[in-house]
Amino acid sequence: MLRDKFDLLICDIGLPDGTGFDLIEEIRKEHKTPALALSGFGTQADVAKSLAAGIDDHLTKPVNFQKLEVAIWQLTIAA
Repeated sequence: MLRDKFDLLICDIGLPDGTGFDLIEEIRKEHKTPALALSGFGTQADVAKSLAAGIDDHLTKPVNFQKLEVAIWQLTIAA
């Protein structure tokens, strides 16, 4: 699925042809690249489902840019 190496995957949960949960679960079969959900779906159940699907962190839109910066730093530089 992924042919190139990436430092971070950022994915929405609502996608036109599936869900971000499905996408990350599929990617996780072969890759351990950190993944961040950036989505309008932000209930506790949505966040729990993200984590269960292998997504490392979940931020809700509209995003706070300081929180986004911290999440990116924690998932890439600090990891």
